[in-house]
Amino acid sequence: MYAYKDAVKVLHHFRDFSRSMPDPLTVFACLIYDSGQPVVAIAACHAMPRDNAEAMIAPLRGFGTVVADQLRSTSYIELQSLFDSARPAGRRCAMRSNFMAELPDAAIEILVEQFRAAPSSLSAVIVEHCHGAITYVAPDATAFALRRNPYHLEILGFWDSLDESAANVDWVNGFFAAMQPFNASEVYVNSLDEGECLRVREAYGINYDRLVAIKAKFDPTNFFRCNQNIPLR
Repeated sequence: MYAYKDAVKVLHHFRDFSRSMPDPLTVFACLIYDSGQPVVAIAACHAMPRDNAEAMIAPLRGFGTVVADQLRSTSYIELQSLFDSARPAGRRCAMRSNFMAELPDAAIEILVEQFRAAPSSLSAVIVEHCHGAITYVAPDATAFALRRNPYHLEILGFWDSLDESAANVDWVNGFFAAMQPFNASEVYVNSLDEGECLRVREAYGINYDRLVAIKAKFDPTNFFRCNQNIPLR
């Protein structure tokens, strides 16, 4: 975790490191709040023996002025539940996301500026880096086609009170609009929010028409519809 005044430098380092990231290591850049103040954090997960992990994350640990270091060995189950207490059932949320081919300086400047204006200190922005095994499969080999653009942006507005809804939704939408110049017109289907059904085609890319035909054959009544649905023509 780093002070927010270093956010631009840290995101530049994250981008540079991600370009040659080894396959067993996954690293996300996170803009979050800690004790009510914005900070930038680098989240890392290495799924191999610890001795190998220490060497791989050394370039991250050795960069800049770290204000907190919580990287440690953990179980997969514990990893999956790290944020449960911060995201209790009933908390209000708005989300926008898309893939990006690159993370240019201009995008980083917008990320840092827009997050600073978040109306809720519960909110977060994550830039996920996707690489390794998923890129070794052809885009048309499975239903999931999005294997070429490595950066996945998630803008997550969280708040508790109903009267804060308008301000937080406006912030999420404004943030998303500001990042559109860097949008690769692809979105992870599990990151689509309510009301984004028109973006389902973006989630399946070149496979969308083939999935429509499969849907018509095996589910002509649209029985499986409680999802980000592929509608029948």
